[in-house]
Amino acid sequence: MSDKWGQLGDYFGGLLNPVVASAALYLLALSIRMQRKELAATRQALDEQARHANDSADLAALTSLVNASLAEASIHRDYLQFLVQQISDHDKAVLQHHLAAERVGGRGALLRDGQFAIYSIEGKSISKDEATKAIGEVNKRLETIMLRRLDHEARIQAILAKRTA
Repeated sequence: MSDKWGQLGDYFGGLLNPVVASAALYLLALSIRMQRKELAATRQALDEQARHANDSADLAALTSLVNASLAEASIHRDYLQFLVQQISDHDKAVLQHHLAAERVGGRGALLRDGQFAIYSIEGKSISKDEATKAIGEVNKRLETIMLRRLDHEARIQAILAKRTA
């Protein structure tokens, strides 16, 4: 009788083992497929995170460049104001001197060197023509700085637009 039970066990084992093995193989394949999807999603998230990190670094660098451009422009504007004010003061002083000389019949004091001087930012005495030339050069530098700043701001806008797209 035990032989019959053994044969019956072998019979069910022969039937069930392939079914159980097939189910295990199917579940293993399903598990691998799910892991691949998760890995792909993780890769995509990491790539996106890296792009955002690069964009953030670019934004920080460009913002620093814009701020530096604004600071540099401010210095040049102050220098322009310094030169323009000196030229204005110089012209007023020379005009007042000439008017005073005319009031006394042209017998006013002679202008002395440096009496109505214009000074560069380095403290050197310069002529009105040199000051006017310096104003032109500073204006050119300001234009270059502002164009560079506009380029940086356009790049910032492009990065921000890419983020919202």
